[in-house]
Amino acid sequence: MNLYFNIACHVLTFLFKHRGELFSSQEIAKRLCVNPVQLRQVMRVLVKEGYVSAKKGKYGGYSAVKDSGELRLSVIFRLFRQVSLDSRIFTGQPDSDCLVARHMGAVMGSFAQAEYQQLEVFYAKYCIKHILTEILERESVNENL
Repeated sequence: MNLYFNIACHVLTFLFKHRGELFSSQEIAKRLCVNPVQLRQVMRVLVKEGYVSAKKGKYGGYSAVKDSGELRLSVIFRLFRQVSLDSRIFTGQPDSDCLVARHMGAVMGSFAQAEYQQLEVFYAKYCIKHILTEILERESVNENL
C-alpha cells in the first residue's frame, strides 16, 4: 500500500460520509492529517477521473460525486500504483558479470507484478462504503465499551 492510495481512500470515504457538503483542500488536509501538497496531488487525479467534484472560487471546494460509495478500491489502487518507483526496489544489473545480479531485477519484477495482480483482486471485493461501514462499526464498538 502506498501513501497516495491511502489518502485517496481516506478522502473518498470522508467525502462520501459528508455527501452534499463542500470542503476546501486545506480543511480536508487538516481532517486527514496529511500535507496539503500531497492531498492536492491526489485530488487532481480524483477530479480528473470524475471520482470527486471540484467547484472553484471563493465558496468552492471538493465534494463527493453521486455514486462515490460504490467505487471499488481496486480502481483507486490502479490509479495510485506507483509503477515508476518499482525499478528502484530491484537490485542487480542486466549487464553484471554475476549470473544472479543479471537476472534478479527481472525475476523480482515478475513477482511484484503477480503481487499487484493479487492486490487488485483483493481490493475489487471492497468499495468506499465498505470502509465507512467498518469505521462506523468500530466507533459503535468503542461507544459500547
